[in-house]
This record gives sequence, structure tokens and C-alpha cells, in this order.
Amino acid sequence: MTFPNYRVAACRQVYKNLRASTMQTFFKICPAEFVNTHDENFGLTTFINGSRVYWLHLDQMDEATAKGFEINALLIDQAEEVEEAIFLLMDARVGRWDKAEVPDYLLKQFPNWPRHPKWGYPLVPNYVDILDNPSDDEFHWVSRYFDADSVERKPLSTHFSIVRKTDDDLNDAATIGQILTRDQSWIDKYYLGLKVISGGAVHSIQKSSRINPDEIEEEQWTALLKIIREKASLYRILDHGETAPTCCLWVACFNGIHLIFGEYYQPNDVISNHRQHIHDISVILCDEKNLDNFNDYADPQIFKKTGQKNGGHWTTANEYADTEEILSPPLYWAPADNNELATRNRINELLRGGGKFVNPITKESPAPGIYFLESGERWPYGCHQALIETTRQRKLLLGEVNGKKFYSEDRDPKVPDHAYDCVRYYVAVHGVGMKEPEKTPPRRSFAYFNRIHKLRTAVDNFRQG
Repeated sequence: MTFPNYRVAACRQVYKNLRASTMQTFFKICPAEFVNTHDENFGLTTFINGSRVYWLHLDQMDEATAKGFEINALLIDQAEEVEEAIFLLMDARVGRWDKAEVPDYLLKQFPNWPRHPKWGYPLVPNYVDILDNPSDDEFHWVSRYFDADSVERKPLSTHFSIVRKTDDDLNDAATIGQILTRDQSWIDKYYLGLKVISGGAVHSIQKSSRINPDEIEEEQWTALLKIIREKASLYRILDHGETAPTCCLWVACFNGIHLIFGEYYQPNDVISNHRQHIHDISVILCDEKNLDNFNDYADPQIFKKTGQKNGGHWTTANEYADTEEILSPPLYWAPADNNELATRNRINELLRGGGKFVNPITKESPAPGIYFLESGERWPYGCHQALIETTRQRKLLLGEVNGKKFYSEDRDPKVPDHAYDCVRYYVAVHGVGMKEPEKTPPRRSFAYFNRIHKLRTAVDNFRQG
């Protein structure tokens, strides 16, 4: 109401929730005399000074639709339900509307009012307001962008957050009493406004398993690189995606620990480019002298014969190895093990660690057995998606009783897992171990005489040519 012709987009993921909750609360607060018209079906409220609120549901929002909006302010309710890509699209439209007016009394009161650097007209303030319940996912975009203790350590300095528990004075006492009988994790999240670790989390990566290259002293960093490039067993692990992103992880195994130190994550590209990028990054991370020292494993799915070429069946693995029609450096993959539950447990064992592991930087023990070298200014090809996706994996929710959630052993298929699958493949390969020596059957046993008969038959066939 301060700025005539101001434009606001009020958003929520699902329209029925937008109408039944967000819109209802707005009109409980907004004085009726400010409103000129309200069209619930069209999703538009106009005010007596020409300002507008557009009511948008985001479950059908796409880039083309978002690009059409020119607004001064954005409000997203229940932001934990909204995809990061949609938030970024809508956030980019804030400040685009240039017809909102600054009243004369403010210009007189503040002679140095901000003005457009090129055109000189007075600028109205622009806002982004996000309302959400605490996420149990520290890698959700709300947590990453706005929490003071963000895992990316890059909370936006121009923003602040307010965290509050439920206000008992605004609720019926019997309702508050009923809330307090529910499961403690539900109370922590929805009543106290606290971050909680979901009971459905598949993995929990502690800070001790994350290595920030920008926080390591130069001497320690040089020593770590020398170990990786000269002493460690090196692995490249691939998860190929036709329509989904393709991911490759670089892993070093030394002194009994595992360090994921490199990551390539690229959607919507062809195999020839993937081959070239993986080769080039390998040279940067490990020096050209180590190109023949990698143990290369990939999703076993790429070895399935799905097409024909040159009169024979062809696989995605063949495409990575082809040297006749693709000029970029070939990559020769071996099939990894896709045992879901066994590798899931193995990852947790390594994350928990113990006395047999030593931290490669601090030299402390007990320590985790697996580490993620994060991307940073010093090491731009470090882990990002692998860290996010491994932490975000959730078990499939079966139901909820009195606030307590019950989960299946299956993972939620809606959570991206391209980089996480690479983590699983590596752990599965490493966990294969040595084969047991073949046992010799005891003399005079049936197996012993059967073996002698096969050997004699083989010798006779050899002599007969």
C-alpha cells in the first residue's frame, strides 16, 4: 500500500493449499478497505492504489511461464515443498517490474532515495520472503542458501532468518496439549521449529568426513596431493545417464581409507563430450602419468546390449570404448556391483569409522573410513553432488502414526541418486575382497576320483590333437 502499482507473487506448491491456507491467512491480516477486487479462480488481488498480488501454484510452473512475470516481491509459502529450480526461476523475476511508484512524501523525507543508475527514476524496495517448516535435509536449498550454519558456508549476507516455536497464545490450550503428546521428532520440527535428522535418512555424513581444501594449510595440502598422485590406488566410477545427468567420481584409496576427491556431473550431453571431459579432468587431478593407473568401474546397466551396430549388438560401454567413430580419448569400464542393501550398510560402516582409521589431515584416530574432498577455490573439481545426494537419500515413507513415521527399506525414488550411485559402486567394488583359495578334495573321495578322471580325459584329448 505504500508504493502504488507494486506487484507481488505469492506462491505455494499446490493450488488447493495456496487457496485454503496461504490466501486465507493473508486476508485475515489484510484490512478489507485496502482491497479493490479479488478473483480467486484467476488468482489475482488488486488494491485501491493499483498494486496487485498474483496467487501462483508452482506444481505446473515451467521456465517459459516464469519468464513472463515482472514483479517487485516474491513470497513462497511452505518452501520446503518447492523445487530449487523453480525458486531460482521466480527469484530471477524480482525487481523486473519498473512501474511501481515511490510517493512524493518519501522522496521529500529522504533526499538520497535510491534511483536507477541509468534512467534516474526512484526505485522501490524489492523483497523475497520464504516461509517454511524446518527441513530434515541440510542440503535442501532453503538450508543451503539461508541458514547461518549452511554446509556450503555461503549464506546470503543480504538475508536474515527468523526461527520461532509455535506461539501458545495463538492456539487453543487443548490443541497445544494434544501436540505435546506426539512423537518427539514431530514436536521438535513442527512445534519447536528445530532442525531434526529424519528417521528415514539412509546415511548421515558428519563434518569429520568432509574435507574443505580451502581450510587446509599449504604444507598439508601439498602432502595430500602427493599421496593421491604417487601412492594411492586410483579409481574412476561412472554412472551414465541418457536423459539424467552423467556422473564420474575420482577416488583414492590409501592407508586403509577412501577419499572421494574429484567429481564430474553433467546433464544433457553426448558420450564423446563425456569422454573428453573425464580425460581432461583426470589429467588435472592426477597428472597425465597416472592415466593408465585408474581402476575404472561403471553402472552394470551400460553393458546391456540394447542396439545393433556394424552387424552386431552394441552397448553404451562399447560407445565409451569406440575409437573408430569417436575421436575423444576412449574409456574402458568394468561392470560394478549394484548390490543395494550390502553397499548401503558398508557406506555407513565407513562413515562411522573406528580405531583402525586415521584422518588423513589431522592424523587423529578413531576417524571415519571414507572422506569427501569438497569443491572450493583451491580445488574446483572436488565433491558437491556426491556429498549432497549421499546425505539426501531417504527411505520410502510408508505411513505416520501420531507423528511417528514408518519407513520401508526401499529408497525414495524421487531423490536424485546419480552421484550417490557412484559412491555405492565404489564401495561395492572395494568390498569384493580376495577370493577364497580353491579347496582340494580329500584323497579317495568321489570328488577326488572325478577330478582325476577329468584330468586324464583332458590329457588324452590333447595327445590325440
